[in-house]
Amino acid sequence: MFLYVHVENGFLIGKNEKKLLTFLEKLNFKLSLKYQNKPTHYLGYCFDWETNGTIYLKPKELILKLLKNHDMDSCWDVKTQCNGNLLKALKSVRDPARNTAFQQEIGNINYLAQHTRQYISYKVNSLSRHAAHPTNKHWVALNNLLQYLKVSSSLCFHYHKATCKEHDVIGLANTAYANKKMERNSITGNLITYCINPVSWLSKKKSLVAQSMTEAEFV
Repeated sequence: MFLYVHVENGFLIGKNEKKLLTFLEKLNFKLSLKYQNKPTHYLGYCFDWETNGTIYLKPKELILKLLKNHDMDSCWDVKTQCNGNLLKALKSVRDPARNTAFQQEIGNINYLAQHTRQYISYKVNSLSRHAAHPTNKHWVALNNLLQYLKVSSSLCFHYHKATCKEHDVIGLANTAYANKKMERNSITGNLITYCINPVSWLSKKKSLVAQSMTEAEFV
């Protein structure tokens, strides 16, 4: 049985439906709850429940809403994330009036990165470091990321109970040594999958400066 809680919403998942209902009834005795069996929507995401037990987690509606709010629902498709060489060719210009808008967009995209778009975690992490004083370069990178999300909006997670086994939990981790040229900090990341699909991931800049690749792996 797995219980996931996000503010005042939650998700309860398990193999035995009777035990799940019993747990909810006991919880409802102390708390006033409203629950739905096999929900189709949850915090912006859509769920498709197949008769064979397969569950599809789809973020397409959330991505399209994000694009529309940013006036980019008709933008050009981009199949790759922003190249660093493109940003180097631009002259940095700040527009303080747009700082709040940039921070809002970063927050929205970070929500996607934390739940269904693990492959943009590094890019979102990099952009969020400039959220206080973004320049036109960061806006170009942000808009490019939104265009990339539009292309990949149909991608989704699917969980099939026939392929789920206890030993199907796999963890991966890696560190890039001193890839931040100015600060010399390392970037670390990890990924944990269950039934092939990612269930937990992380990308962040380390606070300490390692003296070697070996040290970067252990810090």
